[in-house]
Amino acid sequence: MDFTYQYTEEQEEFRKEVRSWLQENIPDDKRAPVDRNELSDEMYAWWRDMHQTLAEKGWLYPTYPKEYGGGDLSTEEALILD
Repeated sequence: MDFTYQYTEEQEEFRKEVRSWLQENIPDDKRAPVDRNELSDEMYAWWRDMHQTLAEKGWLYPTYPKEYGGGDLSTEEALILD
């Protein structure tokens, strides 16, 4: 028996969209895990703005309903974002 998870076509398209967007919008020097206690003012401002951008896309709280600022995404789509 093969228990390998297979994305649906829609999930695979969403995965590609997320990967592409992240590659285009997150510079290499900002991709590593960040210790929030050691952020410069510039880096803090960049991450604050990025959180706003992610929120506007519905990716910050992906499973929340849109009327509450979320993305109204499925559990599977939220897992892709993780």
